[in-house]
Amino acid sequence: MNISLRDFEAEDLKTYEKWLENINARKYLSRYYPKRYNSKNVQNPDLYLWYIIRTDSNDVGVIWLEKNDKQDKTVKLGIVLGDKNIFNKKIGQSAINLAIRKAKSIMNISSVTLNVRSNNHRAINCYKRCGFEIVNKRIKISNRFRIISFYKMVLNLNVYK
Repeated sequence: MNISLRDFEAEDLKTYEKWLENINARKYLSRYYPKRYNSKNVQNPDLYLWYIIRTDSNDVGVIWLEKNDKQDKTVKLGIVLGDKNIFNKKIGQSAINLAIRKAKSIMNISSVTLNVRSNNHRAINCYKRCGFEIVNKRIKISNRFRIISFYKMVLNLNVYK
């Protein structure tokens, strides 16, 4: 299976929203878009890179890497695979590695962080295979007053292949 990335485009939003429903994204994610995204500015390489993940010639998910500001050397990773049937096939791992290589050349970064819910073992294992390490455990209160436990994970690109 060939994994590739293409730029996310405004026309992809409808499909992406269907994917979010298909996988019950609220169970896994607190945020579904890059922070700085707005409908007028789908791509903003100074602050984020947003891609569609493709297997062979099929669109199967999204991945983004974002900075808080232009000078940051750290990006935050977000990823969504839109069909449970493609889970556990190393598609996420391949997409993460591709996106990080692209971001290194475009955004001048030295590390990648992410937050992952502590009960999302499949994702945690994927991130560990990519070289991420758990640096701490945190909790937050959802807008429905539920306690959500999550890990902050970091990948230092100075030792990244």
